[in-house]
Amino acid sequence: MPLLKDKIGADKILSIYWFAILFIISIGIFSMVYVFYKTPFDVRGMESGILTSKIAECVSQQGKLDSKWLQDLEDKNSNSLSDIINYANQNQVNGKTCYCGDDCNDYAKYISSSASNNEIKDPLFLFSLIMQESQCRKIECSDSSCGLTQINLKKHCGTKGLPSDLEECKDVLINDIEKSIEVGSEILKESYDTYNDGKTFSDACTSEYKTKTYFGWDAALRGYNGWGCDQKYPQQDKYVDDVNGVYNSLKNLFGAETSEKSEIVEECNLNFNSEFEDEQFYIQVDFYNLAAFETQNIEGRSVILSEPSATIFDGNQNLKADCEIQKEKDFEKQSKCSEGRFYSVDENNLPYVVRILTAVRKTEKNVI
Repeated sequence: MPLLKDKIGADKILSIYWFAILFIISIGIFSMVYVFYKTPFDVRGMESGILTSKIAECVSQQGKLDSKWLQDLEDKNSNSLSDIINYANQNQVNGKTCYCGDDCNDYAKYISSSASNNEIKDPLFLFSLIMQESQCRKIECSDSSCGLTQINLKKHCGTKGLPSDLEECKDVLINDIEKSIEVGSEILKESYDTYNDGKTFSDACTSEYKTKTYFGWDAALRGYNGWGCDQKYPQQDKYVDDVNGVYNSLKNLFGAETSEKSEIVEECNLNFNSEFEDEQFYIQVDFYNLAAFETQNIEGRSVILSEPSATIFDGNQNLKADCEIQKEKDFEKQSKCSEGRFYSVDENNLPYVVRILTAVRKTEKNVI
């Protein structure tokens, strides 16, 4: 009969291994749980993207820009242009003065309306052309041209709603400020549509301009004044430079201030509560006239070259700087930004490009 052996020692050895395995497993579980909960769940990027989508739905409904946004912008732009024209009425700009007298505010209203109707890139651009053409003298006439925008009588009388009779045509262009500005706007837009892809000014009077190629709205200006040499007025070779000189001077003087603080979050019924007193978001909506919208691909990114017709914003403006820095490098402790662009039209079917930029900062729930 075999002898029974004492197994107490073996059981003790197995118990040590068992507790060692349990300890290792416990450490592993604790480490995984610790790492998981120590790392915050960062939802700022998603929040910023959702915010962009919600703003887009609020600003444009079924492809139509809400009239309340555009009406505010039109009123603001008209008021700003009125201030600029009144300034030019009392001061020289690039050697020119706007002699508009008591009609300055009417000029602003008609210029803003015509620029919008004909998709001119900026009402101020149209005003700069008028400054160059007539210095705002509505009675300015020559043998061939007449009115604020110096309409060529032989070429355009009988078209664009103007009388065929030259004397009647002159009378309309002199006395109907709105009509003169509208016809000039139409001609400028037609010139843009024809030449915006580029044309060389080979028939210039001076060698300085004979090989100069114009694009976009510069080409529109050159076409408005003419592509040929006028020996009687050789200084017209500088026409594009002169108009841009007035335009840029006015931009610099008035800072092209087209942005306006707006309660977008409240008006769009968005809830963006935070544990902090400071606003933890920034929203910026830029409206671009499609006719003047230009972009360029730089290092794989589509960069907008055009100036917005107007901008509305809401929230903490300091957060916008984080979006600029993130173009170079992503930092964990900065706001997360999102950008969206879409096309839309207003009630008159004028096309716009709308750019929405949003930024969301950390909250206590996701702070690192």
